[in-house]
Amino acid sequence: MAEKKDQSDARADPELLRQLDKVAATAEPVEAMFILRRPEGAALTPAETERLTSQVLQRIQREGKSEVKEVNLFKNLGSFVVAAEPSLIRLLLEQPEIESGTANRQPHSVDLLGNPDRPTT
Repeated sequence: MAEKKDQSDARADPELLRQLDKVAATAEPVEAMFILRRPEGAALTPAETERLTSQVLQRIQREGKSEVKEVNLFKNLGSFVVAAEPSLIRLLLEQPEIESGTANRQPHSVDLLGNPDRPTT
């Protein structure tokens, strides 16, 4: 189990891990962007991105006995953003289809709608 956690932590950026640790005892959602693992030497098609994302999300929701709050799929980029409980984000990081995970909200990020310095989780 520790080895699996080490592997999934290696896929996550430090800010995402910090946010997950901070809200671990709560059900407060964390926003994270995930990049899907590509077949060697090829990009995922939009249809493959949609299919893989759907499969992975269904699996982790079933395993985690919870649902993601929001999903935003970037079909042409082979990635997606979710807002979900920390336990589901950690489950996503463990999935073989996931290449990496990054905190969607970074410290001192600019809100393009004009809100200064959104707080991170």
